[in-house]
Amino acid sequence: MLFNSLDFLIFFLSVFVVYWTIPCRARWIILLICSYFFYAYWNPLYVFLLFASTLIDYIFGLYFTSSNNSWKQRVGLIVSLSLNLGMLFSFKYYNFFADGINVLFTGLFNHKVVPNFSILLPVGISFYTFQSISYAIDVYKKQIPAERNLGKFALYLSFFPQLVAGPIERAKDLLPQINTANKTLSYDLFKSGLKYVLWGLFMKVVVADNLATLVDSKFELLSSRTGGEMLFAMILFTFQLYCDFNGYSRMAVGLAKLLGYDLLINFNYPFVSSSFTEFWRKWHISLSRWFRDYIYHPLGGSKKNLGITIRNTAIVFIVSGLWHGATINFLLWGVMCGVLMIIEILIKNYFLQHIYLPARLKFLGIPFVFSLFVLTLVPFRSNDLNDSLLIFEKIADCSFNELYFWFADNRFSPGLLGLYILIFIEIWFGLKLNSSWNIKNRISESAFYTVIFFMILLLGKDTGSQFIYFQF
Repeated sequence: MLFNSLDFLIFFLSVFVVYWTIPCRARWIILLICSYFFYAYWNPLYVFLLFASTLIDYIFGLYFTSSNNSWKQRVGLIVSLSLNLGMLFSFKYYNFFADGINVLFTGLFNHKVVPNFSILLPVGISFYTFQSISYAIDVYKKQIPAERNLGKFALYLSFFPQLVAGPIERAKDLLPQINTANKTLSYDLFKSGLKYVLWGLFMKVVVADNLATLVDSKFELLSSRTGGEMLFAMILFTFQLYCDFNGYSRMAVGLAKLLGYDLLINFNYPFVSSSFTEFWRKWHISLSRWFRDYIYHPLGGSKKNLGITIRNTAIVFIVSGLWHGATINFLLWGVMCGVLMIIEILIKNYFLQHIYLPARLKFLGIPFVFSLFVLTLVPFRSNDLNDSLLIFEKIADCSFNELYFWFADNRFSPGLLGLYILIFIEIWFGLKLNSSWNIKNRISESAFYTVIFFMILLLGKDTGSQFIYFQF
């Protein structure tokens, strides 16, 4: 059930009306039932996997609270992590590693040794598995108390606005909201939620889906494409990916607000970053923080020495690549991002440590960071490694004339028109209004969102296309 579909509109309106008309103490029950229905709508079998993940960490959360034996708690954490990661591995990574082993043994002994299975990847499994793991670790470290109500813990993992593509919420942020019964629907809350939903829908159906048409056409018959076509296609894909995922995230925040919940803002204008360190603090924030808190810092972070810092950075980006997908291409994407980050760390440590850079010079880093990020997305978007190498080869031989003529031919297409509006509005609100998104004049505010609404109706693609990050 996609956010940009008629089915979801009917579903959410029904949930909204029922939720705000029943007694406060029963609202979380309605949300739990509706969240499981929402997930079962994709495939009823997914529900059993979601509940299994819920039950595992609910039981271990209570175990960590009841036991005072540190050794037993450590064993319990290892078992909890093994079960969670085991399920994720079985559904997402088994065939990837099986293929690698079979390639090795076929070359050595001319036969396969590990069978492959046709397994349907459960939607959102990477997101709710990481959310469940974070809860188990936080309870184990005594940072939060264990949730004793199984139903409320189940809602924490299955809350439908953020279930299938995040943001990855922490228990310390979401569980207290679930346990707060006296929520009220105010005009300001309704208006704020609706604004997030409208802007997210604009990013998805007006910008991302229309750009997808242009991008996808250039990835057909790659051998006949010019370098300019492929470079501009990759620039457009960068904005397509951003608008697709940020559009979902904004809609998730808006839908949650309409139900009285606050979710983490997942993007904070990453394309105005002057360094990769800044970029990864602003792009997919909930995942970046998860890697920081549960992998990077436990490994020692950057507090010991430069070698440890580089090692930990490499591990985080390799894991990030594999988290996105069990293919060589996603692994290559993670490695490329990690290499750029490590180069930046080395430059800061050996060349810029005692040099003060004026703000104007830092501003020059924005196009540089953006351009390199575009190139890292080549394997992210390509079908396989051969296509990635071909695209890199074509981009290396690109001429400015090719780039200009391809842009000129498509400059008035719906996708680019939407992109112009997006860039102007995001710069205006992000830089001029400090991300507040508050328009003081009510008439101007109403006019602005009315225009956005009609642009969604006139330029939005009504194909109900799936969000890119649903595959992860």
